[in-house]
Amino acid sequence: MSTKDSCSSGTQPRLPAMRPMYPNSKDEDQSPGRPAGSVSFKCGIAAGFVTTAVLNPWDRALYLAVVNERPFLSRANWREPYQGLTQTLAQRSISSGIYFPIEEMC
Repeated sequence: MSTKDSCSSGTQPRLPAMRPMYPNSKDEDQSPGRPAGSVSFKCGIAAGFVTTAVLNPWDRALYLAVVNERPFLSRANWREPYQGLTQTLAQRSISSGIYFPIEEMC
């Protein structure tokens, strides 16, 4: 057994090639039959859906506090926290779904 390690013998270990931190979608292998932005669109829709569902009570309370000129933490602002959720889900899910494929194109 040799007491020398690879650094002292003059040979350096081979490292795998570095991948770019932000790979361009054009350089990656695309699976056949799947458009480049379809995964991004689905992920964007999912992100918009989750974000909207979680933050809708906060957004509604903030809106009611401003419109009715009352403190944000007023109990009246937090009644029916998911009223209007369907319309907000549709708007934000679609806008988030469109955002990610457009970001990849730029």
